[in-house]
Amino acid sequence: MRYDVAIIGAGVAGLSAARALCPTLDVVVLEEEKLPGGLAWQLGCKATDECLYCGVCHGINLKRDLSETSDFCFDYHPGVTILAVRKFGEEFILTREGGEEVETSSILVATGVRPFDARLTSNLGYGTLPGVFTGYDIEKSLNTEGIQRFSTSHRIAFIQCVGSRNFLKKRGYCSQVCCRYALRIAE
Repeated sequence: MRYDVAIIGAGVAGLSAARALCPTLDVVVLEEEKLPGGLAWQLGCKATDECLYCGVCHGINLKRDLSETSDFCFDYHPGVTILAVRKFGEEFILTREGGEEVETSSILVATGVRPFDARLTSNLGYGTLPGVFTGYDIEKSLNTEGIQRFSTSHRIAFIQCVGSRNFLKKRGYCSQVCCRYALRIAE
């Protein structure tokens, strides 16, 4: 298979790039998971009274569009593991699991993000004490199980900035996510 651009990752960034590029270029999107989505589609909107441009709405619209139509101008291949990438002249060759190769002029890597592992801050009790959840845990549960998982909790406290603003790990920045989580989930 030969493409102008191979995009690795079918989350919000990968699918947005594919839609923008495919009218003029031959594009393929390769996703390791069986379903498109990435992290954004496991989360909920962060808006309390006005849009905060968190990207979740955009992700939901992309997912809906992908599932409702097959009329995309790019090829989409889910469940693909890329084993190797090598340069051959001006081209890149991606070797997929099973030996199939994808030839392309350009590669766009849109592999997304991973939530901070709260177990790395053992003093907070995540993973060792019952009833200690991350914002990501709560959102995933609210999107799948609903509020029932938390119905025995009478009080909930939010500990902000666990992954960011960790000066011991040289992370002195604000992720701009924690406050939105707390406000939205507290509603």
